[in-house]
Amino acid sequence: MLSFNSKAQNQTIDGTLTVKSTSDAIATFQTLDDKWLYTQWKNKAGVRKAYMGFDPNLTNFILGLENGANKFSVNNGSLDLNGGVLTVKSASDAIATFQTLDDKWLYTQWKNKAGVRKAYMGFNPSLTNFILGLENGAKKFLIPNGKVGIGTNNTGSHRLAVEGSIGAREIMVEVSGWSDFVFETDYNLPTLIEVESHIKEKGHLKDIPSAKDVTENGISLGEMDAKLLQKIEELTLYTIQQEKEIKQQANEIEELKSLSNRLLEIEKLIETKK
Repeated sequence: MLSFNSKAQNQTIDGTLTVKSTSDAIATFQTLDDKWLYTQWKNKAGVRKAYMGFDPNLTNFILGLENGANKFSVNNGSLDLNGGVLTVKSASDAIATFQTLDDKWLYTQWKNKAGVRKAYMGFNPSLTNFILGLENGAKKFLIPNGKVGIGTNNTGSHRLAVEGSIGAREIMVEVSGWSDFVFETDYNLPTLIEVESHIKEKGHLKDIPSAKDVTENGISLGEMDAKLLQKIEELTLYTIQQEKEIKQQANEIEELKSLSNRLLEIEKLIETKK
């Protein structure tokens, strides 16, 4: 056993230092002035390549790489941040890289305090589909801010931009107004002559965008559904009007038939008296 005491001086070991222990606290490093506390690694020329320890406030534990050292590796092991936060900042591409070594499942996962997985994100076993999976009570995926582009980088003013078709069993569109005002008593229903005149002049129905407008600006589903419903309701009113006119004309025809029959009977009486 070799023991020594040292005060106010550095001890240099020109060789390999091996420390073995069967108890905790194999090595202890303590600052005497509550300032910087770290260990450091230097190359042969004495240039520091890395250091590890506390900052001057003794609040942040840092692994610092410098002077050409730019990679921290954990070979054949794992890095566990238990109760901490991992923050990654970068001024370049590929901020984080995940690579499978067996071409099977490749994903990251999120667990609650009890270790129950609530969500995972990554590739399926064939590495063909990228999946965001929610499970065990997690049922909502939110993007609080920002925009999403599928098949395009140009989202314009849209929160979601899709280059291609969208397949869905149902789409719910929220609108601020509907077209039941057509059935109000003070609604000015255009006459069919006015409708015909507008079509001849403009080439489309009133309040409906033209083909040129649609090509240049597209359509809003909610707004367009309301406009189409407006036209359907107007057509319904026209149909009701025409139904009333048809019934009136039918009654008038029946009256004319009755008068015609009476005239025939009168003519027959006149003929018989002759």
